[in-house]
Amino acid sequence: MLGYSLIEDTLQEITVPAKKVDIHVQNENGEPIEGVKISAFSYNGAAPLTISPTITNAIGIALYDHIPLPTTDSSGNFGAWLFPEGSSNQYYVLSAIPPSDSNYNSVTQDLHVLSDQSEVIILPYIIPPIQLSTLEPAQIWVGLKNSDDVGTRFDLLAEAYVNGDLLTSGQLNNVWGGSSGFNNAKLNTISFGPFSPVDFPEESTLGIKLYVRNACQGPTHNSGTARLWFNDAAANSHIGATIEDDTNDYFLRDGFILSTLVGSGPKKKIDVAAGTPCSPFKTFGTWTITP
Repeated sequence: MLGYSLIEDTLQEITVPAKKVDIHVQNENGEPIEGVKISAFSYNGAAPLTISPTITNAIGIALYDHIPLPTTDSSGNFGAWLFPEGSSNQYYVLSAIPPSDSNYNSVTQDLHVLSDQSEVIILPYIIPPIQLSTLEPAQIWVGLKNSDDVGTRFDLLAEAYVNGDLLTSGQLNNVWGGSSGFNNAKLNTISFGPFSPVDFPEESTLGIKLYVRNACQGPTHNSGTARLWFNDAAANSHIGATIEDDTNDYFLRDGFILSTLVGSGPKKKIDVAAGTPCSPFKTFGTWTITP
């Protein structure tokens, strides 16, 4: 405090005029980062500060520089209490220091505190992560088990998974079932919905799950059995995906695996009773690969 003197015992109520700075730390994908150390210090004190009706020219210093430094929580958040800069043009040097075993660089930036406020810090990657960025439409051969079901129409659903978590899906409605035999099957294109690129580190798994039901719209039979064809160069049901900079087709193979190599045969088929019109989807199966 400047110019404040005491000549006797005095009881003075003081209000600390600190401001709440909500700090959020995330990576370049917008994902919160836990355990990031937060440091904040200034080279000069904040002034003038009003801390009581009679003291209006105090000087304050708020620091977060003592070990152990505070860290962000599981949501990437930390709340700091700092003095506003006032007319002294005080500012803070704010640092975010990630755990030593992480794939992130530290960030240091200037921080001007004027009021209660929020700050977002984005930590850049040291090495950019491998990501799955795009999915090409699923190309699926579907026909009928029996020619008696000719006229049955189907709704098809494809779901894409990364490490068991649903990434996106696509649905194609009211497709013609064709007839029995592969020569009468139809190649159907199921486009996936949009999604943001996802991290796909080594040992990650890509999966596709396929469903069918009796169509909800259009003329169809009261029942019918759909047949999925795959596992050779003609019955080449597949999806496409871009992982890092590589774009590949992933073919449905026998044993519920995906492969970048088209199946060598013989053709395989899976039959699924599609139920009554607009009944719940039934699954053909799930195919996976760890590229």
